[in-house]
Amino acid sequence: MTVSIEGKVYSFDSFGDNSADSDESSEYLIDVYTFDPASYRWDIVPTHTLPEDQSNNIMGRSVVAYGQSAYLWSGWNSSPVNSVNRFDSVAMTWSRPEVPGEVPRQRVSLSSCVLSQRMYIFGGLDTNSSNSVRFLDLETLEWYHVPTSGKAPGRRCCHTAAAIGTRMYALDAYLKGSVANDHYDNS
Repeated sequence: MTVSIEGKVYSFDSFGDNSADSDESSEYLIDVYTFDPASYRWDIVPTHTLPEDQSNNIMGRSVVAYGQSAYLWSGWNSSPVNSVNRFDSVAMTWSRPEVPGEVPRQRVSLSSCVLSQRMYIFGGLDTNSSNSVRFLDLETLEWYHVPTSGKAPGRRCCHTAAAIGTRMYALDAYLKGSVANDHYDNS
C-alpha cells in the first residue's frame, strides 16, 4: 500500500515479515517506509503504534493520500476490519477518527482514490464481491453512499482505481473466477 505525500513515497507494510533486511522484528504494528526519489533512499519511519485492537497482519486495505496525511480503510486479518486509520506525515503519528454516516461494510481488495476532498471506494470483497461506491468526506470524516446510474461494472475485487481530472477510473479486476481487463469511468 503506497501513496505519495510531499514528493515522497510512503509505503505501509501491514502483513507478513516486515524485517526482510534484519533478524529483528518490528516494534511497530504497521511499518511505515519512505522512499525519496531524489536520493533513491528508503527509510523506515519511527511512528507511534496504532490502537491495541489493531493487528499488524491486515491484508487488502485501501489507502489514499489527502493533504499531508494517509488514510487507510478496511482489510482483513482473521476477521474483517472496518476502521479508518489516519497517518499524519508531519507528526508521524497514527489516529483512528470517528467516522459516522453510512459506513460501508468492511471489505478486502477494493479500490480507492481521492477526488476533490472525498475518498471514493469501489468494489471489494466481504462474503461476496461488490460493485458499490461510497465516499468518505475527508474534511468532515463522514461516510456517504453514492447512488449511481448508467451501466455499472460487475462486482469485482483485486482491481485498481485512479483519479484523473474529475473522474474515477476502475481498471482490471478479478471477476467470478476469471480476470477482467475492462475499464470504466464515472462519466
